[in-house]
Amino acid sequence: MTIKLEINEKTIAKFHANISHEKDCWLWTGSERSSGYGAIALGGSIESSHRFAYEYLVGPIPKHMWVLHRCDAPKCCNPKHLFLGTPRDNAIDMQSKGRKAKVTWLGGKKKHLPPNMLGMLGKIPDVEISRLVCLNVKTVARIRVEMGIQALPNDSARRRKKKLDARFLGWLGVRRDADVAQESGIGIQSIRKIRKELGICSFRAKTNE
Repeated sequence: MTIKLEINEKTIAKFHANISHEKDCWLWTGSERSSGYGAIALGGSIESSHRFAYEYLVGPIPKHMWVLHRCDAPKCCNPKHLFLGTPRDNAIDMQSKGRKAKVTWLGGKKKHLPPNMLGMLGKIPDVEISRLVCLNVKTVARIRVEMGIQALPNDSARRRKKKLDARFLGWLGVRRDADVAQESGIGIQSIRKIRKELGICSFRAKTNE
């Protein structure tokens, strides 16, 4: 599936009227977004000028793909400087160019994840990264999801395990989930999630033959 932009004679003329050819870059001179990227009006919507340039001069943009810059100039619309990539590709590109990844969430407050920690996402638990960079674990998880990186296997289970006293962990699969829930004071649905994510089968009572 691709994202189709409104490309017609009017929008093409508007595009060329707002381009300044400086050296190799085609710099957008029209309106811009708060992020520093150019902004072009397409009917009833606003699109980034470099995305318009890519679809107009290169081809369709697949859904969930970003248009990245080789030249690292946000306003550049030169198709030779543009390429497709995932959010993770963008973060890696930023890291290689010495820029910090910025993510805006939580009431508009900017949260930053240092470039040297981007490579750790999905390799160590989110909670460990949150401690190292002093960010809320939910923020770290959102950055990871935004970059298209899968969580470390059983990471969510590890976080929930901390709510379950160690002595009850040995009961999982040995006693009924209802018994573990009653004794630990944790909801049965949470007990089942912990058990399943840890790969432990449910308890089955032996029957007399």
